[in-house]
Amino acid sequence: MGYVKILNIILALLSWDGAPSSELLSPSVISHMTEVAQAIESAPVEYQVRLIALGYEESRFGFQHVLKGRKLRVKSSGACGIFQQLPKYALAGATTCAKLQDPKEAVKQALAYVKMIEKRFKPRHKGKGELRMDRAMCHYFSGNRCDRSARKYSARHRATRLKAMRIWREWR
Repeated sequence: MGYVKILNIILALLSWDGAPSSELLSPSVISHMTEVAQAIESAPVEYQVRLIALGYEESRFGFQHVLKGRKLRVKSSGACGIFQQLPKYALAGATTCAKLQDPKEAVKQALAYVKMIEKRFKPRHKGKGELRMDRAMCHYFSGNRCDRSARKYSARHRATRLKAMRIWREWR
């Protein structure tokens, strides 16, 4: 897709969310978002839009934290990075919260986890395309159970994914 296109999609999603241009265009945020876009570009093409939507839904790509010079971590749950992952579950604990601050590591871990979820829950949840992605995101949110709050998360992820696809198609 190209990291510039990914960067533009990220910035468009954030501006639609009401993020002020002055904050989005600050040097620290642009630098961070460029790193995020380049890391997402390194993922297989079929996962890029999903990772964009995942980063948006989980942390808005952490732009507020970067703006304030803080690490991206939720103290109550221990989730870290732009994809809000728990280090003990990311590749069987092969990472740390400090490593998940790096967009490359965060993308690597998120991609591995999404692939694991797809493989693990594929036999139980038949479906193709969007339905299969929705199920995977439901389990990304909640683990083994796909409860009501996880299904709501999955629906939000789908809406963001579709917005990102619309932007990508417009800039083709």
